[in-house]
Amino acid sequence: MDYYVAADDIPGDDAGAGYVDEALFSSACFYKYFSIHWETLTANLKGYGDGYEKLAAHTVGAFLRGVAFANPSGKQNSFAAHNLPDGILVEIRNSSPVSYANAFARPVSGNDQRDIVSQSMAQLGQYAHDLDEGYGKPTHRFWFSPNLRYPLTISEKNREVPLANDGNNIKSLDALIPAVVKTLGFEWAKVQEEVVTP
Repeated sequence: MDYYVAADDIPGDDAGAGYVDEALFSSACFYKYFSIHWETLTANLKGYGDGYEKLAAHTVGAFLRGVAFANPSGKQNSFAAHNLPDGILVEIRNSSPVSYANAFARPVSGNDQRDIVSQSMAQLGQYAHDLDEGYGKPTHRFWFSPNLRYPLTISEKNREVPLANDGNNIKSLDALIPAVVKTLGFEWAKVQEEVVTP
């Protein structure tokens, strides 16, 4: 809870609090969704020279890093909710993109077994699995959680089954970006050299 006062700027006989109130703290646990259409991105960068596909791959890697560190700015002065993501799911598909926002149609709440973050991961994992079964899996799926703190799994026959292949469960952002860029057919160290030139 944030208890705050607004004091008068001009001192005088009536100096004191001009306003007193409280605001309930809001959770910084939220779902963000982004989609990049590779073909359109590369087509838009064709005018920047022969290395436009490398520039597109550089853009994807830089975008992933930016997404990880970007937070909504509302109420940051009050709550300082500078939480980094506990999980990032990256999928590469040949078909249209898929949002998993409906995994949270029922709001997440903590319970005796799981906290709110663990429950969020469980709902996301189950929903992604259900869509895999109904519509087919993505071509590639990467799951990043810092130090693999939160696995993206489903419960199947009394055991936890990961939704990403073993090599695609990643514990650092610095490993996620090169893995995704490599799947696009490029080396992260090389594409970082590609920049827009005037």
